[in-house]
Amino acid sequence: MGRLKSRTSYSIRFSLLQKERIFRIGDMGLKQFLDGPASTKIRELNLSNCIHLGDASIAKLSECCSNLNYLSLRNCEHLTDLGVEFIVNIFSLVSVDLSGTDISNEGLMTLSRHKKLKELSLSECDKITDIGIQAFCKGSLILEHLDVSYCPQLSDEIIKALAIYCINLTSLSIACCPKITDSALEMLSAKCYYLHILDVSGCILLTDQMLVNLQMGCKQLRILKMLYCRLISKEAAKRMSSIVQQQAYSATDPPLWFGYDCEGKPLPEQQDITQLKNSESMAKESTYSSEEEAV
Repeated sequence: MGRLKSRTSYSIRFSLLQKERIFRIGDMGLKQFLDGPASTKIRELNLSNCIHLGDASIAKLSECCSNLNYLSLRNCEHLTDLGVEFIVNIFSLVSVDLSGTDISNEGLMTLSRHKKLKELSLSECDKITDIGIQAFCKGSLILEHLDVSYCPQLSDEIIKALAIYCINLTSLSIACCPKITDSALEMLSAKCYYLHILDVSGCILLTDQMLVNLQMGCKQLRILKMLYCRLISKEAAKRMSSIVQQQAYSATDPPLWFGYDCEGKPLPEQQDITQLKNSESMAKESTYSSEEEAV
């Protein structure tokens, strides 16, 4: 996500890290900090992994941080849809990270009322579905960055919504979304001309046709990640690597920690640790960038 490089932002983040080792901060601790005179000057606030923070903290943020632009609540496990109601009231926000939280479709529908968000990260949000993403896209016409990686429940419907409502999109991560197909990426390529960064790693149904569509429509594409895409040929990947500035590719099966097999079927929760490590090791060996030869 984007970062505003202001001295105030970085000093605020540093002081929080030094004060309590940020992940120990709770609602009361953050309240005491925000009651100080500096709260209105905060432009960026990174509260990632603050597992003790809840909706009360977000309510306080909306009261005190009237100039907040960038907010990360990644892995704040106690954040709920109620907290999203307060996020909507921070009108200055342009970027928010809700990855690993309990946000659901209801929260996304609420967030769609904000209208000014340009960046949203929802990685590992297992309670959201296509319906929630569609509702958010309808109200977020200026969206530029979306990360819904590791949300295997999502399907082509979210890509279609992006192509219809979010044509200014420049960065998209749908890694570990095994239901996504070529037809959805064809629609995205035809509408989202400004796409610079795309991560489709683990989208096991994608084929060489996706690369053809990207070359035709997304001529500004600079970074492409397509690890664990077994239906994309080495030859097609190598041709694409000469077009983009940076590329990562492998045709191996997705690692076990993705939670599904090479056909997209969910794996049993209990897996052998040795098998897991071997899978990750093989994947690393088969990765290459646009500056290297495909193996």
